[in-house]
Amino acid sequence: MAKIGRYLSLVLVVLIGLLLQEMFVLLEKEDTPLKAAIEFSKAYFTLDRELMSKRLCSDYQASNIVDDYIYAIKKAAIDHGYNAGYYKSRLFDIKILVLQKSIDKAKVRLTAKKRKAINPVYEYIGRLFRIGQTYEVDEVIDLVKEKDQWKVCSKIFNPTT
Repeated sequence: MAKIGRYLSLVLVVLIGLLLQEMFVLLEKEDTPLKAAIEFSKAYFTLDRELMSKRLCSDYQASNIVDDYIYAIKKAAIDHGYNAGYYKSRLFDIKILVLQKSIDKAKVRLTAKKRKAINPVYEYIGRLFRIGQTYEVDEVIDLVKEKDQWKVCSKIFNPTT
């Protein structure tokens, strides 16, 4: 009888674990203003044109703001003798706070730290040996809900740092 109790408790723990895992997967799939703001911000600083465009509202997509931004970064890099990768950065210590939220609009404040990330090795070596500068990011981001997906609908960030 003791063996049955031991196996039963093991089976119960495994079932609870599977149930919790499924619940976390479903929650991860849900789109929220916070998720949209973080995804856009990371894409912005890593110069990911596709993800930036995906997370921009239709008004800004129509204005080619992403292409203009990428072009400006490439031009600035060439003017300084670098390639565009020189201006890539990674965000860490990201904190986000919802300032206002309604059914189809939200305003969030994103604070983070940013470091140059020319390539992944550069970022880790920089942190390890404390070389390279860390910049503070503090922005208020407006979001709108379009077709059940949250999208950034504001000009944000200062691309010069």
